[in-house]
Amino acid sequence: MNAARPFVAVFFCGAVLATAAERAWHFPTDILPRLTQAGCNAGKCHGAATGQGGFKLSLLGDDPAADHAVITRERGGRRIDFANPERSLFLRKPSRDLDHKGGQKLRAQSADWKAVRDWIAAGAPFGKTDLQVTKLVVTPAELRHSAQLKVMAHFSDGQTRDVTAMALYTTQNDAVATVGKTGQVTIERSGLGAIMIRAAGQVTAARVAVPFKHELKNDFPKPHNFIDEKVFAELSRMRIPVSPLAGDVVFLRRATLDLAGRLPTSTEVRAFIKNPNREKLINRLIGSEAFVDFWTMKFADLMLLDSKNLGAEPARAYRDWLRQQIARNTPM
Repeated sequence: MNAARPFVAVFFCGAVLATAAERAWHFPTDILPRLTQAGCNAGKCHGAATGQGGFKLSLLGDDPAADHAVITRERGGRRIDFANPERSLFLRKPSRDLDHKGGQKLRAQSADWKAVRDWIAAGAPFGKTDLQVTKLVVTPAELRHSAQLKVMAHFSDGQTRDVTAMALYTTQNDAVATVGKTGQVTIERSGLGAIMIRAAGQVTAARVAVPFKHELKNDFPKPHNFIDEKVFAELSRMRIPVSPLAGDVVFLRRATLDLAGRLPTSTEVRAFIKNPNREKLINRLIGSEAFVDFWTMKFADLMLLDSKNLGAEPARAYRDWLRQQIARNTPM
């Protein structure tokens, strides 16, 4: 019985390696999303501008070819052990089998750990260079109640694959909805929000729209333009009563706050009271430096521009480019 154990162990390991070798591995979609979900290529980890501990990955897997080269060939390929995949530094570090300042990112024997191990056992291939994910489709696309998201990746060759377990999820309004690592969304209260989903170089979102419990009367005024139509439809759907029309002074304050991110000065208030031309006011505010600064900040928040995740220099360069586009009134 004891003599048979080594044979069984060798046979089992050989079966694992054979299975791994038979699979058509694709690094950008089979391995890289797992690293992104684990946080390995975040701005505060190896995705930082200068990397961490002499190991640099592209931010959130933006450059799969460079990442593959760094993992498999940099420093003489020391991070990969083809003879004994489980002894690879690329597995032992994130699993904390060896000291790792970033903490445990891949739990030993977990599904992600096994996927990386099997990929190494297959020779750590890059896979088809022309195969790409063209879009992500999330269901449900809009949430009113707590639910489990499902994310399907659509590939350039026509195939589809469930990538729910590998996607990276973030909420844009945790007061309304929170999301777990596996895509389980929990509604916290009424309001609007969004769940951002990233996988294999693509990004999509699930909208969160939880109506309030107000009693709503059908007293919406007649819309004057298509913006009114959209606003009134959303208010009705969210069960939010329409507010009365604002007076001139209130309009000035709201418009200045919304467009320039500040309160109007006393001089601006007196001038507007004398000549309450609302269209002229809007054009003046849109043409101001305050408008450019304020909306640069707004779009930076919308695009999740954060120096903690991107790194200081990339975040600064991204912000400067964004400000330039807003100042030029570049179309979307």
